[in-house]
Amino acid sequence: MADSSASAPSTPSGAGITTDPPPTSTDVVIPPTLKFLLANIKNVINVQLLPENYPTWRSAIYKFFAANHFSGYLDGTILPPPKHLLTANGQLTLNPQHSTWTLIDQNLSVALFSTISPAILPYILTLDTSASIWKTLEQRFFSTNRSRVIQLKNELQSISMQGKNMIDYLATIKTTVDNIRAAGGTIDNEDVLHHILNGLPPSYQSFKTTIRSSLHPISLDDLYSLLRSEEVHQTTDALREISFSNTSSEGQAALFSNRGRSRGRSSSQRGRGRYPSTNIPRAASRTPRFDGDCQICGKRGHSATNCWHRGNFSYTPPSSSNIALVTESDSSPWYLDSGASAHLTPDSQSLQQSTPYNGRDQVFVGNGNPLPIQNIGNGILPTPTRKLALTPLFHVPRLTHRLISISKLTRDNNCSITFDKSGFRVKDTKTKQSLLRGQCRNGLYPIPCSPSIVAASTTVASSTAALS
Repeated sequence: MADSSASAPSTPSGAGITTDPPPTSTDVVIPPTLKFLLANIKNVINVQLLPENYPTWRSAIYKFFAANHFSGYLDGTILPPPKHLLTANGQLTLNPQHSTWTLIDQNLSVALFSTISPAILPYILTLDTSASIWKTLEQRFFSTNRSRVIQLKNELQSISMQGKNMIDYLATIKTTVDNIRAAGGTIDNEDVLHHILNGLPPSYQSFKTTIRSSLHPISLDDLYSLLRSEEVHQTTDALREISFSNTSSEGQAALFSNRGRSRGRSSSQRGRGRYPSTNIPRAASRTPRFDGDCQICGKRGHSATNCWHRGNFSYTPPSSSNIALVTESDSSPWYLDSGASAHLTPDSQSLQQSTPYNGRDQVFVGNGNPLPIQNIGNGILPTPTRKLALTPLFHVPRLTHRLISISKLTRDNNCSITFDKSGFRVKDTKTKQSLLRGQCRNGLYPIPCSPSIVAASTTVASSTAALS
């Protein structure tokens, strides 16, 4: 018994290290958080990785992994443990912690694969760990998205409201800004506001000045609301500007703009072309025969409305005249109107490429009664040097006078109009060449519908003489 008890202290010094066999791979347990991630990743990340949505996909994946304590497997901060351990007797054995790490990492790699489009999968199929997959995708798409951010910012600078309503314009701006941020770019709200104001048309100039001169910053949400309200006001004002009034006790009509700032002004105002309450005769019916010279081609016997070259905007008459004097030769003239925001005519023959008007706008007369718009098309105002486009031209059958919007005429044709007590003059803005001039009649500025052209210059090409 003594020998037996004496042998007890002879226990080896490594007796504290377990000599039990290490757990096999079947003993590794999948963590509950990993089970949750695998079961729900397709529900949470409902988009597949594409080159254009990499920043969005990356942010969503990283946050979902971080919420379940697996982000370290992506960024490489959770490194794999040693694959083998040294036992007390000097033998190598598998490290159970490495087995657990491998189990988790490979399942995370499979989860990543399930959210990547087939076009991108070939680039990462041979990679072994989720960290290497993560790093490869980042290196591949970072430079691509940098170029896309530059492209989108250039597009943002060129966006304008032309041809759009306010809702569509603001939606285009917001989509582009969202794409910039989704591509990993940054843009301040102040810069977004700057781009929005730059894309507005000239009619919003006073609005832009007010916003830019404001001492207090304005949020984008407030700016959106103000712009929507401003669009409604401008649309309402535009409809009210196109009007005429039957104010004569003898049944004669007087043209006017119902803007408040024009009320009470007399016929002595200069340079405006706005109509006072001077009576003018009603438009007579169109005469069946025209004996004057055509304003477009110069030939006698037909008017400009029936000219063969009426629809040809590239046609130039052979005359070398530099300026035209308009004399009344038609009982139904055009009237220059600074208060009108559109060109109007009661005569359907004045329209080219006429189509039925399906909009809801109407023309309001002085007594508040609306006049329906029947057709819409294009018109022309010929001059010896070039034709002036009346685009668009609205056909209002119950209207008694043809109206030319001064703002539309000058803006669409790059020309200017000056007024004085004796008449008006139309000039080409670029060349400063006089295109047309006419007389003032009872405070109004009429242009005959089929005017005869009197050349201010007496030089006429020989071909012109041959045509007459």
